[in-house]
Amino acid sequence: MKKGYKKLTTLIMFISMFISTFVAPLTVFASSTDNVPNLGDVGKNNEVTNNGQSATVSAGDASVDGGVKVTKTVSKTEIEGRYKVELKVEGKDKKITSTTKKDIYAVVVMDYSNSMDETSTKWSSAVAGAQAFAKKLLSIDSNAQIALVGYSGDDDYNILGTGISILADPYDDAGVIRDFDNKEFPGRIFGEPSGATNITAGLYEANILLNDEKVSANANKYIVLISDGAPTLYYDNNGYTRGEGGNTNKATYDATISMANTIKNKNITIFTIGYELDKVNYVDKNGVVKKKAEDILREIATSDKNSDFTHFVEANPNSVAEAFTNIAESTAKVKAGTNAVLIDNIGEAFTVVDNNDIEIINENGKTSVKMNIGDITEKGTTKTFYIDINKDVTKGWYNTNAGFELTYTNWDKKSDSVKGTENAQVFWGAKGKVNVKYVDINTNEEISTGALIEDFVGENYETVKKSVDGYKFVEVEGNETGTISKETTNVIYKYAKLGKLVVKYVDEDNNSLEQDIVTNEVVGTSYETSAKTINGYRLVRVEGNETGSYIDGTITVTYIYEQVGTLIIRYVDLYQNDLKNPTSTTEKVGTSYDAPQLDFAGYKFIRVEGNKSGLYNSETIEVTFVYGKLNTVVARYVDETGKDIVGVAIKEIKIDMEKPIISEIKYDNNYNTSKTIEIVATDGMGSGIGGYSIVPDGQDCNNFSNSNKIDVNDNGYYKVCVRDKAKNISNVERINIETIDKEYPFIEAKGIKFEIDVGTDNVILDTYFTVKYSKSGGTTTCTYGENEIKTTGSLPFGTNRIVCNALGNNGLGKTASTNIVVKPLIPEKPTIVAKLESASGSAYDSSWTSKNVYIDITPGRSNDIITSYQYKMGSSGSWITPGNLNVSNNKGNFVINTNTNSDIYVRACNSRGCGSESNAKIIKIDKTTPTIKTKSTITPITIGTNTRSTEFFDVTYSISGGTTICTPPTTGSLSIGSHEISCTATGGSGLKSTAKFTLSVIADAPSAPTIITKYRNASGSTYSGSWTNKTIYIGITPGATGDTITTYQYKFESDSSWKSISWLSLNADKSGSFTYSDEVDDTIYVRACNGSNCSDKSNGKTIRIDTTPPDIWCDGSGAYMNHGGYTRTVSVSGCSAYATFRSGIESSSTFGQYVFNYSEGSLSTYITYYDDRGYSGSDADWRGSRGRCISSYCSAVVTGCATDSVGNSSCIDFTYYVMY
Repeated sequence: MKKGYKKLTTLIMFISMFISTFVAPLTVFASSTDNVPNLGDVGKNNEVTNNGQSATVSAGDASVDGGVKVTKTVSKTEIEGRYKVELKVEGKDKKITSTTKKDIYAVVVMDYSNSMDETSTKWSSAVAGAQAFAKKLLSIDSNAQIALVGYSGDDDYNILGTGISILADPYDDAGVIRDFDNKEFPGRIFGEPSGATNITAGLYEANILLNDEKVSANANKYIVLISDGAPTLYYDNNGYTRGEGGNTNKATYDATISMANTIKNKNITIFTIGYELDKVNYVDKNGVVKKKAEDILREIATSDKNSDFTHFVEANPNSVAEAFTNIAESTAKVKAGTNAVLIDNIGEAFTVVDNNDIEIINENGKTSVKMNIGDITEKGTTKTFYIDINKDVTKGWYNTNAGFELTYTNWDKKSDSVKGTENAQVFWGAKGKVNVKYVDINTNEEISTGALIEDFVGENYETVKKSVDGYKFVEVEGNETGTISKETTNVIYKYAKLGKLVVKYVDEDNNSLEQDIVTNEVVGTSYETSAKTINGYRLVRVEGNETGSYIDGTITVTYIYEQVGTLIIRYVDLYQNDLKNPTSTTEKVGTSYDAPQLDFAGYKFIRVEGNKSGLYNSETIEVTFVYGKLNTVVARYVDETGKDIVGVAIKEIKIDMEKPIISEIKYDNNYNTSKTIEIVATDGMGSGIGGYSIVPDGQDCNNFSNSNKIDVNDNGYYKVCVRDKAKNISNVERINIETIDKEYPFIEAKGIKFEIDVGTDNVILDTYFTVKYSKSGGTTTCTYGENEIKTTGSLPFGTNRIVCNALGNNGLGKTASTNIVVKPLIPEKPTIVAKLESASGSAYDSSWTSKNVYIDITPGRSNDIITSYQYKMGSSGSWITPGNLNVSNNKGNFVINTNTNSDIYVRACNSRGCGSESNAKIIKIDKTTPTIKTKSTITPITIGTNTRSTEFFDVTYSISGGTTICTPPTTGSLSIGSHEISCTATGGSGLKSTAKFTLSVIADAPSAPTIITKYRNASGSTYSGSWTNKTIYIGITPGATGDTITTYQYKFESDSSWKSISWLSLNADKSGSFTYSDEVDDTIYVRACNGSNCSDKSNGKTIRIDTTPPDIWCDGSGAYMNHGGYTRTVSVSGCSAYATFRSGIESSSTFGQYVFNYSEGSLSTYITYYDDRGYSGSDADWRGSRGRCISSYCSAVVTGCATDSVGNSSCIDFTYYVMY
């Protein structure tokens, strides 16, 4: 760890390492009234259990120390006739007591890096924790052996605070502070921290300790490693320290994990304590994605899988002692059992669906399943496989197994077993079928969905005669009721086709005037239709045949009418008396009319009521002409006698003294901001209306207007008057105006934003807005986009802006808005359907396949909002979002395209989270073709050898397993010669691979031959094995007359394999010979071969050949020597000659003395020689004739020769100098 690196101070409390909770299997029994089995139900003791879904049996007891229990549960699957078998093996660990013997060897591996001493209590707390570990373990087992190793890391550092300085030597970053002992740790041995973090070094030392010969091979071995960070140094392959020292690089990570894995592979359990770990990301295996110190320490520790212990814990100074103590308690437990093997004997009515986690054994017509359990833990180990029932068995209960047996080594190292005799059962029986069809009597085609009645043979059945739309029942073929038989019973209901007659009564726009008359009769039946009298309409035409016969199809007869209207014209006086009889005419709607205005004597036309002209419509039109009787004053000028004065015209004078009449005052009662009053008045035969007036109550009528429509702006009482042109004013009418409203409504949102779950159907206005109207009242309309909306039920997922407009009945309005966020519900459990390859593929039945499996997903709820789906393989797998997932309209699909043999579960997810998982679907995909190849070495076989052909091949299957079929299957019947052996390996998913080779079948092996040795050739003298430098002849005689021999081979005693003799001479009688001349000192053997079928070795002969001359050299050639006088012997200084011999030294192979003649005296030289066996000699004989003297010294060239015992010799020249 980097020196001085500051750790995060967040403390994570240590979680207790051992939780032992045993939950007894729960069996739910159906009530007695429901305990009638259905096909495929599961139970035991001939009764249904758990509503026929599953049954559980068990043996053993895991509630006591060292106890073991096996629980077997058989349950239905989605595939009819297939059952899931789950066997759980669990045990309770045996606690160590004073009477329980157990060899325990534990090594505490302490981090001595600088950072362990960052605070005043950090190091002392760690030391106290290690001491607590030793104390606790010894209190449980006083014989426990505990050692202490310290590690840090640097090129040159004070190891473990002891004051000893260690240089950068191999394997010098850790040391054994205390070897194994059954004593507590004294505080004085711990020293002080110093250096970086080389976890590899600490593990290396602990591994050496635990693999020492004094540690029992069967002992329980533990390493407890504490570190406050990730490793920063490591050992290379030569033990030298490598790494960055302040950071964790990939090489450091790889070396540390490799060392930990090496140790764990030796059945040594590793616990790790993360001590005040930082949260810095370090390197991972790829050198890219980072890992925290915690991740690395977890990888170093033994896996928690299939274990009752937690092997990594986090601690701080306050909890480190507890962490050590808990680990000590963990090491003081022994598993209830090891080496466990479970055999489940399968019931005779069942077959096993193969998988890679079990071994199927078929012996003597019985099937059993073998499962390797290994260690028996408190968590338990569950094995799962599937069985199929024989669907042709008779009705009854069938045992799924014939008992099971668990064999294991118990905590006391003794063989033990648990046997189960109670069996889960399946209710099954052969079934028969009744096939019910509904067909057309003429075409025999099916006209309605039939029925398939399936039940046990012998049960009663009853079919149903259906009403089929468009058909009439005629007859039935077969028995409508009866008894189920093994053969399929056919019941056919036959029907005649019905024709349809539809009679319509419509107008010219095809609008229906009367309800259609629909009748159905058998094809060919005659029919007759008729028209109807319809008020306001008259018949125009008929489409279709009014009479005829029913056909295979629909006949439509349509009566088409036109709409007509009535015009009534009246001429009346002011008192509604007819001046003429009314007239009435009828015409097609839309026809134009123009009512004539007539003149009547003594009457004046006043008005027309109704439209004088227009178009006929569907209602009766009335036009009334109103006339007034004339009131006329005639002025005549007469004389006194009353006679008209001649010449003066008679004048007619019109007088109007009548008030106009207000016949109607019109105004609406709706609320408005102002009100328009319309006055309808008549003046009879008078002068006509001259003006209209409306004034507030209390004023006189004035300001007459020519318009009969007058606006008022306030509520209250008003006077209404009319004046004619003769100034006559009508009677005053009074009106009360109460519906003028000038106030705006109030509307306000109750919040800016609201969140609801999808599907929530709140009334928007009541829930999210406050609205108040004025006295006129009003209505509020809310819109989402361009559409009106009243409740939230139809709002889509996401944020939705809602705008509401409050409109008063007076026409005044205001607007407010808010946002409603629709959140999805957490989705419910989806439904999955598996198909092969694609959506259009065939249904996948969970058998082995090499194809892709297409998973089609339907949401669990119709209103689920789903953004993604996830899947996991196996109940304990991790959830994965498929890379090829498609989601549309909340449905989904994806493809599984990799090898797998597991249950698949799917769950739906959205922004709120993920829902519960779907039902399991077994997926078995194997896309890997089996590999089959001939073995690297295949030798010919002897005739009659009966070997299975598969033994000549190496076959590797993928996860689906497979079978290999060979032609021929065995070699026993093959004759001498060459034969092709062909084998095809077929995987469980159907993928195949074939290999073939040619096998030689030969005769039996020859007998061992006899050999002799001679010098040079067959005529040479006998060679007895002494040293020689000559070629040796080896003669070979067959071991038996008639042996088939194709060649001979030889080998020396020291050779590991036989060698071919390329220079062999082989005679007609199968004798042979060859020569050998290479240097050797060994015993030779020969064997006879018929192809690859060879005999035993012959007798042995010693051969000793030496062809190498002695090696001779001088290590001091050219040495100088002082003269020392004119006539004397001077010894050679600084020069020695050596002769090396292979075959020893003879008397003739010595060196003699050479005398160099000098004018003032003589000089003798001496050398020493040696052979390769340590023999030495002196007084070598130097022979030479070359020499000369110059002014200051003389020189001589000397030749020395050596000869070995077999005549190999060599010589050497060298020069000596004599000074004077």
